[in-house]
Amino acid sequence: NSLTTGAISRVLAMTARHWVLRLVLLAVGIWLPFLLNGCSDETSLDETTTASPSPSPSPENVAPTPSPSPPASPSPVPPEYVTVPRSKETDAQFLIKASFGPTRSSMTEMQQQPSYKAWIQSQMAAPATSHRAYYRARANPRVDMDVQVGRPRKRCALGSRFQGFAIDAADKKQNITVRNMKVFVAGEFRTDIDPAFAGNMLSAPAGSCSNIAPRSWADAGTTCEDRSDALHWSWFCPSDWFVNGKFCRQSCWDKGVGYDGDDCSTISWASMDFEGYICDLTESIGGHVTLSTESTCDKSYIGMRNPATWLADASQSTETTLPFDTLKPGVLLLAEARTLCNLASFIKTGGRFYRHQPRLELVENTLESPKAGVAEMCPTVMRTFLNKDSCKLQASCAPLQMQRNVPLELSTSTLQKFFTAGLKYVYAVVGLRTTSSPCGTLARWKRLDCSTESCVVTAGVSSDDAEAISTALDSQDGWLRDVQASCSNVPAHAVVQHGSDYFQHAHLHEYNVYDFTEWVQQHPGGESQITKWASSGSAEISFPSHHSMERWDAGSTHEFLEYVGRMGDVIGLHDLPAELQTQSVAAAFSSEGLSSYHETCGSPGEASNDPTLGNKLGFYYDFFGKTDDRLHDERFESPHWQSLDQRLNKMNVWFNVVLDAPDQLRQRTAWALSQIFVIGQFEDNQYCELWVNYYDIFVRNAFGNFRDVLREVTYNPLMGNYLTYEGNKAFDVSNTYP
Repeated sequence: NSLTTGAISRVLAMTARHWVLRLVLLAVGIWLPFLLNGCSDETSLDETTTASPSPSPSPENVAPTPSPSPPASPSPVPPEYVTVPRSKETDAQFLIKASFGPTRSSMTEMQQQPSYKAWIQSQMAAPATSHRAYYRARANPRVDMDVQVGRPRKRCALGSRFQGFAIDAADKKQNITVRNMKVFVAGEFRTDIDPAFAGNMLSAPAGSCSNIAPRSWADAGTTCEDRSDALHWSWFCPSDWFVNGKFCRQSCWDKGVGYDGDDCSTISWASMDFEGYICDLTESIGGHVTLSTESTCDKSYIGMRNPATWLADASQSTETTLPFDTLKPGVLLLAEARTLCNLASFIKTGGRFYRHQPRLELVENTLESPKAGVAEMCPTVMRTFLNKDSCKLQASCAPLQMQRNVPLELSTSTLQKFFTAGLKYVYAVVGLRTTSSPCGTLARWKRLDCSTESCVVTAGVSSDDAEAISTALDSQDGWLRDVQASCSNVPAHAVVQHGSDYFQHAHLHEYNVYDFTEWVQQHPGGESQITKWASSGSAEISFPSHHSMERWDAGSTHEFLEYVGRMGDVIGLHDLPAELQTQSVAAAFSSEGLSSYHETCGSPGEASNDPTLGNKLGFYYDFFGKTDDRLHDERFESPHWQSLDQRLNKMNVWFNVVLDAPDQLRQRTAWALSQIFVIGQFEDNQYCELWVNYYDIFVRNAFGNFRDVLREVTYNPLMGNYLTYEGNKAFDVSNTYP
């Protein structure tokens, strides 16, 4: 019967195509053994029985016999399970079904377990591996100002980053000026040039290399120089065709894809008087740098070596004996945090110079450990059903009424109120000078008040340059506009006409508003040099004209300043730096009353980032920035920066977690749940943290209550966007069902 039933079921299943028919066949396959169970348990279809004949009784001797009662149906016999002896093969088969595949380590762990049940119990007891925490730990983007999700890591903080090469990945496509033995990138000083080469850890130029074109090019009358603006050199130069023939050695070198062992540099940094653009580079001392006089970087290439940072005047740096760890060659991380230190933008340690590179600091604010309100950072996570049991009352940071987005314009009266209400020294900085051209880089333009200022257009500015600047100014509103204009020859502090208005180029930090309160205690000239401005009723602090601008651009002042915004900007009270979020300041700007405590709540997987892991994954740190450079940093640490597409962020996180996480059973279960509660495909990098946060719902609840999964999925913003709420209208309004 079992053979017949199995054969019938298999044949029917093979011929079934519709899912309804498959369900019917499944039911038939289940009940068919019971329908055919009338066959005797003692006689099978392939058995025969024989009996000896007996004499037939005479009819008269036959007594009437009662009708036989039907035989009782036998009780179903439970299936008998066969125990297969454990072996490496059976363990591997088990792990294929219960995890993302066996590995040597998981096989070793399995063999140490007395049974599969014990392994399952140990997996269910293992802590959950959060995808969001993994992602945040590896997000260490470059930032030089406070942003929505955090602030730059302070120079004296653990993990503060310093690099020894002058040009880094963030400088690609930026303007570079080499003049008077100094290198400036986007107007920022990077290094002095040592004419003896040793300071910059370089050697004298080796001279030009041959530049012989392939025969097919030569026959067509084409040289390497002719093709340099059209070829994909990264494809041709490494090819066997080029390498074996040593074709276009100089052109390959100039484009940054020179042959191994070649040095075709023809000019030294010391002999350069150059203004152009950085087209490509390698982040290392002595790494290749491709320069061009064209902003499009499609011709006129110059190949150079990346110089080490060096200062002719060592007093412009801070020499320190603080301990550092090496992240990679040429990059140091501060190994010990210091409450106060005097590290400047340039430091000297171990006989070498390094430049501070600000990186974003993400703080830990998890369910298990809500971030306390401290001066460095204020958590803004609201109470929900997820975190309500772990929220804490804090007596610092942001009061309750400051959680609301009360508009606050950074005006003269506002800055004065910080002093009168909270004894905070908040100023707009004026008097900053610059010598950098506003062309090809982010530059600040200030609208002039012609009733008190001279509105005379700078002579010598071409009509094309003036039009390029005017077009860029059109992209923003307000009296201060930070724009990047495609001009070519405009001097610093130039005045241009834009419609009926006149705008003057200014230092990029001119009219930035900072909280100087901490600098009052640190200023070497005494407190009065900072406090006198507020005491006289001024909202501006003037940078002394006798000070060198390097004192502002490269000094340690910024370590003690808190950026607030730009003069005229409108921000929310909750956007203020933590030091300004006090009860007295709140009372001055808010009419909603006072509260001596506020509540801080954690968020699942909101882990801190780890500077020792570098910048491995794209991270959107400001959704409302004016340029892409302010939104995210896709210059990843090598080797990831060479190949990783930022659209693959969430895939990269998922593969790295599930293939290596110790809680394999949980991860496999979470994956199964995610195939049920789908939210579509989000390729944009900005959705990565939102997506991993959504996926963590299934990781946390893999062995929990299914109702909890349903509730978290329902309230998650991504599901709200995909199916549930956004754009939904009631039937009474739309005459369609939601």
